[in-house]
Amino acid sequence: MNEDRSIWASAWWTETEDSPLRASEEGVKVGWFRPAGAALEITGQRLDGTAPPLEAHIPCCYPTRFQATGLFFPTGCWEVAAKAAESKLSFVVWVEP
Repeated sequence: MNEDRSIWASAWWTETEDSPLRASEEGVKVGWFRPAGAALEITGQRLDGTAPPLEAHIPCCYPTRFQATGLFFPTGCWEVAAKAAESKLSFVVWVEP
C-alpha cells in the first residue's frame, strides 16, 4: 500500500516465503484498491536484464475501489508501478522460472 493508503495491491505470493511467484502463461491475479472509479494504469520494467514490458490485463467497469487485474511477465526482477487518479504505488518482485 502507498503512504496515504489510497492505492493497495494484493496477490497470493505475498503470504509466505515458501510459495515464490512463478512465471506462467496464465499470469498472476492481483487485486487492487484504488480511488473509486479511477482508471488504473500499470506498467513494469525488468531490473536485472532486458525484456519486453510487463503486460497488464485490466478489465473495465469496476465502479468501487476494488479492481481485479492479471499481470504477465517472464522470470527475473521486476519493478511494477501503478497509478490511479493522483495515487501511485510501486513495488519490486522476483519471478521464479
